[in-house]
Amino acid sequence: MVTKSAHYTHFLSVDVAADQVVTMSAYYTHFLSVDVAADRVVTMSAYYTHFLSVDAAADRVVTMSAHYTHFLSVDAAADQVVTMSAHYTHFVSVDAAADQVVTMSAYYTLCVCGCGSRSSCDNVGLLYTLCVCGCGSRSICDNVGPLYTLCLDAGSRINWIFPSEPRAPVTWLE
Repeated sequence: MVTKSAHYTHFLSVDVAADQVVTMSAYYTHFLSVDVAADRVVTMSAYYTHFLSVDAAADRVVTMSAHYTHFLSVDAAADQVVTMSAHYTHFVSVDAAADQVVTMSAYYTLCVCGCGSRSSCDNVGLLYTLCVCGCGSRSICDNVGPLYTLCLDAGSRINWIFPSEPRAPVTWLE
């Protein structure tokens, strides 16, 4: 899953076996501890802590923090996730057959895969190129972007994070 707001973009790698979600962005990395019994996800970073309440009956996830609140509505029939907040709205289309998630917004279009049958995926966006894998056949995945390089091991846990090779400055769209 890829989430984007006016202030940041990050990626969520889900490790079902470890019951852990890892989020990574250019500015921070933090871990989400999933408590299935409490039906709650707690995120912790240097800058904030917030809670995600999962309502399975309503098929909705509500995130709350000091700075924002938004809703993720999941439409299983349409195989689509719609996020809505005061600052943005984007759509995440999930193609199970292609083992691919495509997100579209004003700033980027990218593809995230690797948790199923596909061995690799090229994710090309305006600001970065990212490949996320490790849940399927590949044991190592190199994730190279203009701001960072992220490597995950076979369990989708962070193996190492280090700055990528110097690249041309990123120009944001107005």
